[in-house]
Amino acid sequence: MKPVPHSDQNRGVLEHQFLRRLLRLSADAVDEDKVRALLNQPLDWDYFVHAAHEHRLIGLIYQRLAGFQEFIPDQSWTQLRDRARSVSDFNLGLTGKLLKLLALLEAHNIPAVPYKGPVLAQLAYGDIKLRQFTDLDLLVNKEDFYRVKELLLANGCEPGWRLTRKQELAVLRHYYNYPFVSNEKRVLIEVHWEFTESFFSFAFDLAQMRNRLTAVEVLGRSMRTLALEDTLLVLCAHGSKHLWKRIGWICDIAMLIRQQPNLDWKLVVERATRLGLLRILWLGLLLADKLMTVTLPTEIEARLQREPLLKTMADQILEDSLSPPKSSGSFQNTMLQLKLRERMTDKLSYCFRLMVATRLVDSLFMPMGRPR
Repeated sequence: MKPVPHSDQNRGVLEHQFLRRLLRLSADAVDEDKVRALLNQPLDWDYFVHAAHEHRLIGLIYQRLAGFQEFIPDQSWTQLRDRARSVSDFNLGLTGKLLKLLALLEAHNIPAVPYKGPVLAQLAYGDIKLRQFTDLDLLVNKEDFYRVKELLLANGCEPGWRLTRKQELAVLRHYYNYPFVSNEKRVLIEVHWEFTESFFSFAFDLAQMRNRLTAVEVLGRSMRTLALEDTLLVLCAHGSKHLWKRIGWICDIAMLIRQQPNLDWKLVVERATRLGLLRILWLGLLLADKLMTVTLPTEIEARLQREPLLKTMADQILEDSLSPPKSSGSFQNTMLQLKLRERMTDKLSYCFRLMVATRLVDSLFMPMGRPR
C-alpha cells in the first residue's frame, strides 16, 4: 500500500517523534522494535535529515541508524551518509584549525582555553565526528584581546564585524565575545572574555575556572579545557540562555554525563548553589534524562523529583523543540528566564540590564545593532 502523505498541518510531527525515539535508543530490544515501527511509517526523509541538521545531530543520528539501514530507502540513506561525511570532514578541518590557533597563541605566551567545539566532542562523545559543531570558541583574558586580534589578522583571519574604534571599545566593555572568520569565511572563531551577556548574571569566576583546567587529548594532541564540573554548568547556562531551542545542546549534557562517570556531583551542586544556578542545573539534568536517559546519583534524582514546575517546563521545552518550528514572543522568553533564576538579585539584575542598560549601550555605542 502506498504511504499516505503528510498534511501540511501534521508535517514534521512524525519525523520529530522518530528523532526523539532514536536519541533514546538503547540496547533494549523493545527500543529497537519501536524504531522499526516508526521506520514503517511514511517518514519524510528530507524533512527528517533537515531537522537533524538544524538540531546539530547528524553524526549521532547517522551512528544510531547504522543498524537499521535495510529499512531506509537507498536514496535517503545516501543523503544521510553524505551529510555525516560532510560533518566529519568539517569537524576535522575545524579541529586542525584549533590546533594551529592554540600553537600560535602559546608561542606568543597568550593563555587561551578552548571549550565546546572539538574539546566537548571528545569529552562528551569520545569522537569528534559525532558532535556537530560549526565554530571554535576560545576563552582569553580581556586584556589580551588586542594581542589576539593582531595575531589572528596577521595569520589569515578577518574581523567578523566591521566596527569603528568607538564601537569596538563598546563591544569590549559591554559585550562578551568578538568573532573572526578565516578560510574564505567558512570558519568562524569566537574569541570570548566572558561566556554570555552580562544581563544573564551568570557570575562565573573565570580566574578560578582557569586554575582548575583539565587536560583532554584531541587528535593525539593534549590541550587544556574547562574542568568537567565547570563544563557541565557552562552547558546548562548556555542552554538556558537560548531556552534549549536546539536539541543538540541537551544531548551534549546527556553524553557528557554518560562519558564522564567520574564527575564530582558534590562540587557541581556546590558551585551551582554559589552561582545561583541550581534551578538551571536541575532543568538541564531533567531535559537530559527525559531526552536520552542518564544515570544520576540517588540524592540528585530524589532532588529532581521535588521540582514539579521544572519537570513541567522540561516537558514543554521538549515538546516545543521536537515539533515543527514556531515562534515565541520576547515577553514569554523573558518570563521563562526569570522563572529559572532562584535569587531575587539575579532576577532584578536581569530585568534592569536587559531593559535599561542594554538599550542604552545599543543606542549610544552600537549603531550597527547588537551583534549576534
